[in-house]
Amino acid sequence: SYLHEKNKLKVVFFADSVENAEKFRDDANLIAGKDDICDLLLPGENYPYCSGDIDDERKGSRLVALERIMAGKAGIISTTYRNLFEKIPGKDGVKDIKFKLKTGMTYKPEKLIEKFVEKGFEKADSVENIGEFSRKGSIVDIYPYASEYPLRIEFFGDEVESIRYFDPTSQKKIEAVK
Repeated sequence: SYLHEKNKLKVVFFADSVENAEKFRDDANLIAGKDDICDLLLPGENYPYCSGDIDDERKGSRLVALERIMAGKAGIISTTYRNLFEKIPGKDGVKDIKFKLKTGMTYKPEKLIEKFVEKGFEKADSVENIGEFSRKGSIVDIYPYASEYPLRIEFFGDEVESIRYFDPTSQKKIEAVK
């Protein structure tokens, strides 16, 4: 973190395991006194010599890191040596992963659901886990990969009336998205 803070250098740390990459990220952020000084870029689901998929929380961390790298905002990147052998998406590929939705915007709920399915989200009766979405009338819930809480999107016809985070257990509003 010293190299980045004092000399504004971009630093990449290669760990021998995902667990050690996470430890380095946590330590670098603790030393710097900031939660976002070091990004964690984990291998994707199908990388060489991997047994099993990465979980949804790690998948979200990967998406956030890719977005910060493409935007030039990543100062320190903690990753594993396996990422040397993995292709990552270019700027266009990362842009395709997410899209913007704002209050007051016109967007058909059906199109939104299609986009969620296209992006690999699973339909559920009630959103409880990362990677799920549901629709009940004019309300669409989604639990994004890179979010601590799920989002509730309320429509009035095709207009986005409100977007807010909510607690998946109590279903109570946490905060509105601005």
